[in-house]
Amino acid sequence: FPSHDRVIEHTLGGVDKNVDAVILGCTHYPLLAASLCDFFPPGTKLVDGRGVAGRMRDLLGAEVASDSSPQRWYFLTDRPTGFFRASELFLGHPVASDEVDVVDV
Repeated sequence: FPSHDRVIEHTLGGVDKNVDAVILGCTHYPLLAASLCDFFPPGTKLVDGRGVAGRMRDLLGAEVASDSSPQRWYFLTDRPTGFFRASELFLGHPVASDEVDVVDV
């Protein structure tokens, strides 16, 4: 497997590094925090996206809890094959293909 540093350089190499903060918007991104700190200039703040997700859950919790059949959408940045395989295990329910959209970011 390639090192985290090589993956980050390959993925973010063309990104403007002159930013104040980087939001780690996926649950596995905090695992890359040390490498991201090395990639971005000193002083760049890394914001753990799990806190953002938790806050959204808190804000929407009552509304979602009152809806007996909430509608779900999943936006992926990679092929959904692995997502479909793992979704039931991690989410506790199967995901229908019409709930998934692959987006280019």
